[in-house]
Amino acid sequence: MSVNVKKSLLGLRFFASRFLDIFSVLFLILNFIIWHLNNKELDISKYRLYHQGIQLLFAVVLINFDKFNPKKFIKDNLIFILITILGLYNSLNIVIDFNGQSVDMGMRSFELMLEAFPSFILIIVAYRMANRRAFVTGLSIVLVLILGYALLAIGQDQFNLNTFFGQVITSSGNRHQSILNNSNVLGEYAFIGIFISFFLSFLISPLWLKLVILLPVPILGHVMVLSGSRTGLFMTASYYAVINLYYKYFKKTSKMILMIGNLILFFSVILLIMGYLDFYVDSIRSEISLSGRDTIWFNGFKIIEQFQFSGIGYNNFTYVYNEWFGVLTSPHNMFIGMTAEFGILALGLTTVWFGVLFIRNHNQIITNVNSKFTTYLIFFNAFYLTFFIGQMTEYSLLKFSSINTLFLALQGLNFQMIELSKEKKYEPLKLSVLYLVMFGCFYVIVLRGLNSGAKRYLYSLVFFVLLTGCISISNGLIKHITVYKKKKSIN
Repeated sequence: MSVNVKKSLLGLRFFASRFLDIFSVLFLILNFIIWHLNNKELDISKYRLYHQGIQLLFAVVLINFDKFNPKKFIKDNLIFILITILGLYNSLNIVIDFNGQSVDMGMRSFELMLEAFPSFILIIVAYRMANRRAFVTGLSIVLVLILGYALLAIGQDQFNLNTFFGQVITSSGNRHQSILNNSNVLGEYAFIGIFISFFLSFLISPLWLKLVILLPVPILGHVMVLSGSRTGLFMTASYYAVINLYYKYFKKTSKMILMIGNLILFFSVILLIMGYLDFYVDSIRSEISLSGRDTIWFNGFKIIEQFQFSGIGYNNFTYVYNEWFGVLTSPHNMFIGMTAEFGILALGLTTVWFGVLFIRNHNQIITNVNSKFTTYLIFFNAFYLTFFIGQMTEYSLLKFSSINTLFLALQGLNFQMIELSKEKKYEPLKLSVLYLVMFGCFYVIVLRGLNSGAKRYLYSLVFFVLLTGCISISNGLIKHITVYKKKKSIN
């Protein structure tokens, strides 16, 4: 095969990779806009926008499928796959009594899982294949977006700002929520912003630039207090504590940042004791209560007692709780929510899932101190542990939400970091053949089940996908032949 053809194939492969990077950035940003913005029109169309984003992400994953290693993917995500299988299996036999009438809630659970869980798996696949610099770019834009939400809340608090380009800035009592639909969401976003700010700061070498990137932290901390989100405050405190536990594994400039942060924290405690921060103390103290969550948890245990092993089905808690107790609400606790919806075995698997993620990273950190990926792994661990703790009062794991998308995306990048730190065995020819098989499954299962409008929407991608698939196989053949010739010449 001529040199020009090889160059063309490599160029198209490079284009396919950049295509994935761009869409991975856009999809991450999309999730921080559609899920919690206080906008009726967007609230109606958010699921459609999400699924359109998933379809596009699926298409760009397909044209990069030669990067995918199914064996490693299954190995890395075995527990998550087991949770999915368990949930689907339990859904086959879930019948609940509502005032003497038996209702098959398993069918609803089964359909919702088939709608949600493939997209969750796709997110992990996509961000495992995407360039880590593209992911960092996406996080940077998300930080700017969250900072914008925060500044609008401060604008309302300090300058009575009530609208922003027609979008109403709201608050509930003393709790601000910016242009979002919930004050707890603003607190959660503030935590995510702080996570991103520290993460980006520790990835950069110059001390002055580290300090610049950390400037949003006090703003986001202030907004977290304005939101009255105790979960956000608890998660932030836990997050900062975990980072300090890994102090000795950071580079010199990052250690300096932590020392400065600890000094600021120390003097803040002194000012707190002296009474100079009464505003923050009063704001936090006024929100110290369970806000009726203890009743929800107590009733949640009643549901669990009757469905200990099968659960009531994925995303059925709100429906069942309303039928039994007359209140529309969520579990506000991952442990109760997972047990109630998936059964007690799923709770055990979920706990093991988080444990395996944390321990694997921790072992990699302490055995590869000088690795360029150590900082990534430390912050992944900090997020996993903090997210797990935060779920004691929330339940957004494996739900359509921005923080769940971030959690899954971080896992994808996490697996990529661990894989890059080990010796790679690349088999482009086999993976390229698998690529076309998967595309065939995509056509049979997905396209044939859609209405004509959705088919026309996706058919526009078919030609490009098939073209790039053939290019991918050609590129795999080139590499396969090249490796074979090298081995033959050596022998």
